[in-house]
Amino acid sequence: MDEFLNGTWTFVKQNQCLSACYAATGLTATVAVAPGIVTAAALPALGFAVDGVIKGSLAATWQSSIGSVVAPSIFATLQSAGALGAGAATVAGAVSAAATGTAGVLAAVCLKGCMMANGANGGSQ
Repeated sequence: MDEFLNGTWTFVKQNQCLSACYAATGLTATVAVAPGIVTAAALPALGFAVDGVIKGSLAATWQSSIGSVVAPSIFATLQSAGALGAGAATVAGAVSAAATGTAGVLAAVCLKGCMMANGANGGSQ
């Protein structure tokens, strides 16, 4: 195990740009596969909770600015997701799709940038 960790650390030190690309792309791909990681934390943080909109939150401010909330709206879907209703699958699907696209673009742009900036091996020299 120590040999593996030492080898990994050596690679990271010698290939900082590529290592950052791999980490960012891997994290984004993880969100694409498991979007609940993001939605479980983000929705309550925005004010969309199981018991309804949280008083004083961004969601409460948004709700007060739109008046009557209609069922197929973005706000209604986010609140449904926050309450673990039917909107949860819709929001998770949207997060997954966005993360999938982002991972692909990130990988292509980041890796190309590393290669251009650091030569063919992508190292930090």
